[in-house]
Order: sequence, then structure tokens, then C-alpha cells
Amino acid sequence: LSSGYTSIGAKRYVFHWNRQKVPDPRALTDAFHASKLRLAANVKPCLLLDHPLYEKAKAKGLFVRSGDAADEPATSRFWGARGSHLDFTNDETCAWWMEHVTEQLLEFGIDSTWNDNNEFRLEDERALCAGFGVRTPLRLLRPLQTLLMIRCSWLAQRAHATSLRPWLISRSGMPGMQRYAQTWSGDNYTE
Repeated sequence: LSSGYTSIGAKRYVFHWNRQKVPDPRALTDAFHASKLRLAANVKPCLLLDHPLYEKAKAKGLFVRSGDAADEPATSRFWGARGSHLDFTNDETCAWWMEHVTEQLLEFGIDSTWNDNNEFRLEDERALCAGFGVRTPLRLLRPLQTLLMIRCSWLAQRAHATSLRPWLISRSGMPGMQRYAQTWSGDNYTE
């Protein structure tokens, strides 16, 4: 499923089902499964500032931090609005991500995650990551953020369907990402 299933107007809100487009997510996945088709749902590592989950995630400290005000999330343009990227070097972020992948996708019958827009290219070049307890500039950990996002998606899928081998797609990656996902290059652009 492309990210349109998450839309509110023209914006994309990961883990939000647009019930006008998809009134019954379980019925949708059941119909595909009846035809022997599996679904990968698009997920993005950024929450727009008006995302229904943004304030709770901010209160938990789940975002990459601003280089100017380390107690505030860094913000950048993302899908036509401003948003904050999740910081996967924070273990709480991985737990939060796994919970939402499971509750908003896998429990509705989605089979896989399509990890998209995960280059972690922020406007704030001084942005900081939790760094597993050692504040670290994002510029040093950008590829690791992508790998950790994929890993958290993989862990959620593995925990949800223990008898199945997880299959994931990722737009970006670094050496080692093949352990968790495959990549595609159809719409990527590198300067």
C-alpha cells in the first residue's frame, strides 16, 4: 500500500488509516489474502507537527533533537509540511515504533513494511541523536538511523508472526541492511 492510505488531505500521517479511503482495513487485507496476495504498507520515520501522535511522541523524547535547543525536536520539511524525525538510537523509539507497526498494521493483516523516505536528511545539520546514551550529531549516524528503523520494523514483524520469515522493503540502507530488508532504486535520487 502506498502512503495514501495514511492521508489526511494531501499530507501523510504514518500509522493513521484514512477511513474514507479504507473504511475497513481488515476487510481489505482479507480480500487480498483470499487472492493469495500479500501487502506491504508504506511507513515513514517522520511525524508531521499536526500528526495525531506527535505531542505524545514529543513528550516521550522520541525525536531527533534540534542542534539549537537540544530539549526540542529538530523540524524539517517533509511531505509538504514540517515534521520531526524519530530517533531510532533511542530504545524507547524502537519500542514505540514496534508497537505501532504491530497495532496499526500487522494486526489488521498487513504482511510487511515498506520503509520509505528514510534517508534522515534534516535541514538542521547540527541535529542531535540520543546515541544510545551519548548525544551524537545526526550527521555521524544518519545511515545507522535508517538501519535501526528497518531493524525495528523487522523485529515487530518477527514477533507478530513467529513462524514466518520477515520480508521488508527499504528505500535506503547501508551495508548490513540486507539482514533485514531489500532495497529498491526506482524513485531514489542522489546528488
